[in-house]
Amino acid sequence: MEKEKMTLNKKIFINVINICLLCFALWLLFRSIDIKYSIINIVTFICLLLFISQFKKLYWFLFFPIIIFLSLYLPIGLKFGFITSDYLITLYSTNTAESTGFLSKISIKYFLYSLYLLFYFGFWGKVFVNKNNLKINNKLILVVCFIGSALFIPNLVFFKELYFATKNAIIELNDFRENINKNDWNIVSVKNQYKNYVLIIGESGSKFYHGMYNYKPDTTPFLSHVNGTVIDGMFSPATRTVPSLIRFLTLQENFKPKYNLNLVDLINDAGFTSYWISNQNYVGKHATPITSIGLKSNYSFFQKMIDAETTTDYDLLGKFKEYLQLSRKNDRNFFVVHLLDPHPYEVCDVLERYERFNFPTKYTKDYRNINCYNQIINFEDKLIRDIYNKLKETNESFSIIYFSDHGIKARNFKNKNSELMHSDEQEGYHIPLIKMSSDDTSREVIKINKTGLFFTNGVATWLGIETTNIKQKYDLFSNIPFDNEEEITHIKKVKSLPLQPVIENTNLQLDN
Repeated sequence: MEKEKMTLNKKIFINVINICLLCFALWLLFRSIDIKYSIINIVTFICLLLFISQFKKLYWFLFFPIIIFLSLYLPIGLKFGFITSDYLITLYSTNTAESTGFLSKISIKYFLYSLYLLFYFGFWGKVFVNKNNLKINNKLILVVCFIGSALFIPNLVFFKELYFATKNAIIELNDFRENINKNDWNIVSVKNQYKNYVLIIGESGSKFYHGMYNYKPDTTPFLSHVNGTVIDGMFSPATRTVPSLIRFLTLQENFKPKYNLNLVDLINDAGFTSYWISNQNYVGKHATPITSIGLKSNYSFFQKMIDAETTTDYDLLGKFKEYLQLSRKNDRNFFVVHLLDPHPYEVCDVLERYERFNFPTKYTKDYRNINCYNQIINFEDKLIRDIYNKLKETNESFSIIYFSDHGIKARNFKNKNSELMHSDEQEGYHIPLIKMSSDDTSREVIKINKTGLFFTNGVATWLGIETTNIKQKYDLFSNIPFDNEEEITHIKKVKSLPLQPVIENTNLQLDN
């Protein structure tokens, strides 16, 4: 009797442990593919698992391969969230070195979780699948498990979303390949106000961490005080570099980019000499859409082709000065300076490279990633200041626009070890936008919502280009709302998303 009691207690203990291990596996699985971790979802998944476990081939040839796929995806899902077509387009446009850097930023514990999920369901298959200790002979219980399975399956929208994300990414990339070499601009007239125009494109530059929008500490002392026009309320078209800049740098129609009507072709056709200076990656496995647009410029320089490991955005200043000198003989010039350093997954690594410029760098235990990011934004501000001053030294008229491709958010922002990451919530869309011109005599801050969907239209207005292709003129720096349904819809969508507070660290002393 005592022996039977001990055996029963042992079985109960083992079952309790197994239930705990299963619940942990489900917590990981649900979190990585955005399923709510609730009692009903746990119970219905267990029903699914029990039902599938009655059929050996169904478990090993359908269920377990799905588990293998989800185990591989789990570290990315836990770190970066739900997959979208923007993710896939960005992945397509990422080179091996950047992919390695991307994966290196994922905590080792997420890879251990991945192995745990794989080994747990492998263990389950060996011990329970089609075995007597889990065989359901009662037809009523089997029907109940089948019904529970049917109730859980609608939660697996991940696979539906993955299908449509892949389909949309393929459609967009095919559209890019078919149209990038076409040019359908029809220029009517050009009445440029300035000789030199400079478009500075920031990387992951959140409006909320720019001092020009009252963030403390003041990370942007130059931009916070320079004469010009600041837009407070600019939204990016997307939350990742490639899908966002595709839309910034092409004419849009029904939220779709028209590669045959891209910004650089517009500039060239309007008689400007174009210069593209970039610290972004030159190519991935294939030429990125952004690279392909940049290469259409009369002169192009991609710093990553020379040195991807030790250079910074500040190194672009030398090439800008060289091209500026080259441009003196031209009547119309257009420069693009494409930055990289505030990329959220490597800010502290990049910060070490700035030490050779005698910029003070500080590493603090608390909010280290935020401090590194703030300091790089501060160094970007110095770079913009130096570009501005180089243009002034020419005694030629000029105008500069600075904006960023998308924003960022702090993951677990209440935690002092908070990490920076891409975000599909409001933080991912809020970006800075400022225009500074040689004839500005005052500073104006305009609070108005605008979107990068019509950025190419706005650049055409800035440059004084009139074309039959643009049906609605768009002034990026007007205080009058743009009466366009696409812009209104995009703004409403962004403003409906959650928004977390910003992390202010007044202990960080920046050398301004």
